[in-house]
Amino acid sequence: MTVQDGVLAFAELWVANAPKDAVETSDLFRVTRAVLDEFYEHPTAAEADVWGGFSYSDGQIEAAFEKFVPAWRP
Repeated sequence: MTVQDGVLAFAELWVANAPKDAVETSDLFRVTRAVLDEFYEHPTAAEADVWGGFSYSDGQIEAAFEKFVPAWRP
């Protein structure tokens, strides 16, 4: 199971069962930040390939896009 699979499973159960005021915003932020940190620091190989393939631009007017992470391996 990937981090994304776990997040999606939790979110589906949460939306189906939790009252809207069940969690303070600061608590939700702390948990979602921890999940993002885990994904960012320890992605699976498949997650890293997808994440690294996102296009980005470093200018305000996009004339060209680069891959977020270059293809360093053959």
